[in-house]
Amino acid sequence: MRPKRILLVNPNISGLVTTILAREARVVAGQRVEILAVSPSFGSASIECVAEIAIAAHGVLETVAAHPDYDAAVIAAFGDPGLEAAREIASMPVFGLGESGIRAAVAHGRRFAIITIGPQLRSIIERMAGTHGASGRLVAVRFLGVSVLDAARDRAALEHAVFDAVHECVSQDGAEAVLLGGAPFAGVGRALTRRGTVPIYDGLETAIELAVAASRLDIAEAVQPPSTKERRGVAWQSRTNARSENRQLKRDTIWPGNTLFRGRTKRQSPRTKLKGWRKNFSIYLPSSAIRGRFGLLVGTIGV
Repeated sequence: MRPKRILLVNPNISGLVTTILAREARVVAGQRVEILAVSPSFGSASIECVAEIAIAAHGVLETVAAHPDYDAAVIAAFGDPGLEAAREIASMPVFGLGESGIRAAVAHGRRFAIITIGPQLRSIIERMAGTHGASGRLVAVRFLGVSVLDAARDRAALEHAVFDAVHECVSQDGAEAVLLGGAPFAGVGRALTRRGTVPIYDGLETAIELAVAASRLDIAEAVQPPSTKERRGVAWQSRTNARSENRQLKRDTIWPGNTLFRGRTKRQSPRTKLKGWRKNFSIYLPSSAIRGRFGLLVGTIGV
């Protein structure tokens, strides 16, 4: 009997973060599970604003659609980019770090706090807590003064900062549990729980445990698109025919590294943090006016 296979999708394009996620996921899953850690071929090296979450959701859908033969998938970013949409197209159960972590932290009616990175995401985090019925139990959201990539590079400094923030959550906010929100925190909760006075949860650990326990029979009823609807440049993998369509999807999609230009494909080079955003979105946006406005938006976030 083959081991269970879990697809671990890092929605950002950082190889370092993907390596951390894969290592920590294998610690949680053990020898009983095969982990494939992948990331999209386009997007941002870190996800710290609303625009980056929107782009990451597209990458998640393409990645999940291209790997239909796995037993479960985990979206390894705290904002759960593309989670609900991935559940519609996937032929496997799909779990997100944010949803899994929040449900674990709030279990048994505990008051909990979230420690994360990226203050621009506060509204998304608070909305996510409300979606999962945890708003009344969320006592604080604390943001560390580091970037995602700095946190991934210096794990010792990250653990020290998290330990101090956990102490503040307990002593000042009255938290009875703490959730670490984001891929760079993978494994930190396990290391700090021995030193803390309250449970410290890691969304990756919780999501991997759920994925290991899940069955492909756990997925909701498949969502079938109308057969006559035209779809161009969209990764839609029907659950009932995911295997047969996978080869055609890889040829037709414009997202995973191949950008469609007037009936031919051109390979993109990963030269910037936000690979392929301008070219890909110039295809999707309906008018030059909107493309221009979006170009200004992208310019403000680092292109």
